[in-house]
Amino acid sequence: MKNFIKKITFFIIGNNFISFLLYQFIKYRNSKIYVINYHKTSIKNLHTFNNQIKFYKKNFELISENDLLKYINGEKLSGKKPKLLISFDDGHISNYDVTSKILNENNIKGLFFIPAKYIDRIEENSLESECEVSTNKYNIPCFLNEEKNHNRKRVSMNWNNINELINYGHSIGCHGYLHKRLSKNLTHEELEEEINKGRKIIETNIKKPIKSFAWIGGETWSYSNQAAKLISDAKFNLSFMTCAKPFDKAQNQLQLHRFNIEDFFDLNQVRTVLFGFYELIYFLKRLKVNKITKI
Repeated sequence: MKNFIKKITFFIIGNNFISFLLYQFIKYRNSKIYVINYHKTSIKNLHTFNNQIKFYKKNFELISENDLLKYINGEKLSGKKPKLLISFDDGHISNYDVTSKILNENNIKGLFFIPAKYIDRIEENSLESECEVSTNKYNIPCFLNEEKNHNRKRVSMNWNNINELINYGHSIGCHGYLHKRLSKNLTHEELEEEINKGRKIIETNIKKPIKSFAWIGGETWSYSNQAAKLISDAKFNLSFMTCAKPFDKAQNQLQLHRFNIEDFFDLNQVRTVLFGFYELIYFLKRLKVNKITKI
């Protein structure tokens, strides 16, 4: 079954006409809100990423975290197109020196989810050590040669970078403390650390309340009912998952699903992710995840 789905996916991605034709479906969903998530953004993929941004501006109304909160509180969002919020996970330095520049040029406000300790740490003595710590301690992939090509000394953002993002109108969300999956295998203390300690450290450093949380990882086992209860008890306004579904006012605001897109996706891949095919693929997984996290 998985091989069949892969073949269909690759066929659609590789076919300009089919991916474009099926994407027209999205134009009839103007009451829906889409949230997409990226991870790092590379200088070598600038052209592709810029094309994606142009695509979003043409086909969606771009919104911010504040717009989404206003909508949930009863305000109407302007525009006749579907709405789109762009988010970025993990706090990689490229989200600052590549992503934010492009967003600022296009007057787009992003939502950046950061693992608190990944930001709140002392820079390592070498780029090799930076990559080792990123990969092994925080489970955030690091590609040493690419970082060297960019002449970087640090692979994560620091608090100055985060506060500069805020000054440009972007929003910051919590993505854990040590970037651990919030599975049932974590102790209550570990879950508290990821959810509450992570949030507190971020709020202390940016002098603003954190309203949004993003679960770490997208595997079914990376969700747990214990974590869902703590997120609810922490009074987050929004909590984001990763099982590909748009939403409207009827959606549980602590079970909002995102569509994963990366900076190297061409427009056929972007259409394939957003036009509904991925919603079908993730349907059973989404039901299971929502059941696990229902409180």
